[in-house]
Amino acid sequence: MPNVTLFLGAGASRAFGYPTTADFLKNLRRLDHGHKTVLDGLLRSPQIQDIEHVLQILDILITADSNPYLHANFSKYQPKMPIGAGHQPWAKYITNCRGLKDRIMTELHKQYEFDPDGYEKLFPVYQELLNTVIDLNDDKKLDIFTTNYDSVIEEVSLRLRLRLVDGFSYDAKRKGRFWEPALFEQPTPFTLRLFKLHGSLNWRETHHGKIESMRGENRYSGTRRYRKNILIYPTQKGLEGEEPFATLFKYFRNSSELSDGFLIIGFSFRDPLINDIFLNNLRINVKHKLIVFSPTATENVINNLLVKARGKVERDRLERQVQCLNAKFGEHEALNLIENTLKGKRKKTKYESQKS
Repeated sequence: MPNVTLFLGAGASRAFGYPTTADFLKNLRRLDHGHKTVLDGLLRSPQIQDIEHVLQILDILITADSNPYLHANFSKYQPKMPIGAGHQPWAKYITNCRGLKDRIMTELHKQYEFDPDGYEKLFPVYQELLNTVIDLNDDKKLDIFTTNYDSVIEEVSLRLRLRLVDGFSYDAKRKGRFWEPALFEQPTPFTLRLFKLHGSLNWRETHHGKIESMRGENRYSGTRRYRKNILIYPTQKGLEGEEPFATLFKYFRNSSELSDGFLIIGFSFRDPLINDIFLNNLRINVKHKLIVFSPTATENVINNLLVKARGKVERDRLERQVQCLNAKFGEHEALNLIENTLKGKRKKTKYESQKS
């Protein structure tokens, strides 16, 4: 499959010590009692599978309390929220929700920041992956979309001396790298274009509304220079219409026109917005292909992506456009499997043969 676009989810970095969003939730155990009771209460719902879903629910609750009408009524009547075996007054519950969200955001920066100690294991794998896909593409260029917050691709491209366009350019007057989406269309020589759909640990919004890419990944919030960190998580409404996300998702929506298909590594298809875009690409371009690589690729595709197919006829057609590789990323054998699949040299699995 020539002209491949690469899509990286959390599973693409898991082999190198970065947690998936589900793993992150398991690691989140160092909470004080008030925050832990709120978290435990949310996790009683089977619909909440990872930390990004927890953040989504916390945003809904905090936004509801910010509504003047609801806040006035909740303050007057003081409903009690279920936590564990008991209940908690609304005001105290919301205070703990705000504290829990703040703690989670701090932990995100701690657990996903770039780790130089694990870099030597990570680098050769990504070097081989990028070189393989770039060499297969006719123009020797590669677009990469990712939901990961880490700076793995930036670090690897720097070491490989690949020309990377990430939408930021240096402003000598402001002494920093600032968001300039027109860079994605400029005819300057490049090898990689990187689109970080959920933001990045090192993106900040200044109080003047400028988006800056920092060298460090430490968390900034409410400082004199910076207003907030730029992150987004699944089903968060509205942010996909603001910069930088409006530009990033515009390119993702147009992806079926830019390539013959996607190589998707370590993505679980639990983001409804991204799923809709993948499905729309498959619908409007019947030659568009998805190669999905993860230990649970088939399960994720069937239960999370194709469940939104419009009837059996469309589902059968979409299945023929998706190829699942049920394997763990990070080993040399995995890279051989990817390369042989892209070159059409690999035999189909029983599941794939049934679709043909």
